[in-house]
Amino acid sequence: MADYNSDRTGANIDATLDKVDVRDTVIDIGSNTTNRITVNSTGNVGIGTASPSHLLDLEAGAVTARLHSTSGNSAFLIESVDSGESKIFFSDNSDNNVGRIEYHHANNSLQFFTNDSESARFDSARNLLVGTTSFSLTSSGIKLDADGNISANQDDQACAFFGRLGSDGEIVRFRKDGATVGSIGAFANSTSFCGASAGIYFNGTNINPTTGDPTVRTDGVSDIGQVTQRFRDLYLSGGVYLGGTGAANKLDDYEEGTWTPTNYNDPTGTVTSTGSYTKVGKQVTVQGVIRIDSNFTAGGLGGLPFMPSGNSDVSSVRGIFNTFSDGRDLYIRLLHGTTLFNTYADLNGTPAYLATTDGTIRFLMSYETNA
Repeated sequence: MADYNSDRTGANIDATLDKVDVRDTVIDIGSNTTNRITVNSTGNVGIGTASPSHLLDLEAGAVTARLHSTSGNSAFLIESVDSGESKIFFSDNSDNNVGRIEYHHANNSLQFFTNDSESARFDSARNLLVGTTSFSLTSSGIKLDADGNISANQDDQACAFFGRLGSDGEIVRFRKDGATVGSIGAFANSTSFCGASAGIYFNGTNINPTTGDPTVRTDGVSDIGQVTQRFRDLYLSGGVYLGGTGAANKLDDYEEGTWTPTNYNDPTGTVTSTGSYTKVGKQVTVQGVIRIDSNFTAGGLGGLPFMPSGNSDVSSVRGIFNTFSDGRDLYIRLLHGTTLFNTYADLNGTPAYLATTDGTIRFLMSYETNA
């Protein structure tokens, strides 16, 4: 047994050692004939081990180290040279550094390793990088910078997943200066995109308007575009319901084009002609200019852009003008199932033969078609 007594600045220090062995530059300190502390020839200190392999080696069935201050802060300091690395290792029986924390003083980055690979790091600019070592916005991984920006990239897969369990409602909410300005949500297993007071809901194959709440749909409230903020072209394969939702309100076709009036039943007469048309739904409006270059012995013309839906009665053509020398008016009858029409001299169906070599007909007329 060795006893040690000292009196320093009024404080007594007593030590009773049951066992102190000094042999071959190894010091063993213990109690009850059991070694507690070993200092070997290289200066390594072992607590709980007689063969320390590190400068300080602690070993037990369960090891706990405690830094305790009763009146102030506690600190654990790891100090390295300016170009060195400060590390904390997490090891097991198979791998001495399967997990670790490293601070690289050369580039001032704090790195975290799991399963022997780097998982995340803080770089010198205080950016958090997960799954990547570069802040490049085109590389895979997650980047969170110190200014509040988030970037996530992944090769060939979705890079973000947001989910809501239970009820319908918002999944992601967007704020500006603390106030809600929009959201992305779920309703009846579909997606809604909402602003502060209006949005759209993808309802199967339909798109429905909503309020700022993704679960509340509206009717006749929202507009598409404004007087000075317009969309350009609208491409539809179906129709448009204007002013109502009934079949009579459906506009399913609008078309503009040109057509060429032709002579169909008088091989001796020739015409020079031009024409244009506008088709809105079933209603076709055509206009044309026909110049008679040689005498006709019949009054049939053709080339209408669409077949009429039925034979028409003989009727005058609105806006008709002609430059025949006798100043007569013309009347027209459309022929069902063809693109032809006949000209008449009166409402009684008297044929009008275009017997002139220098006449021009200008006309505008409308008819219905099933095309």
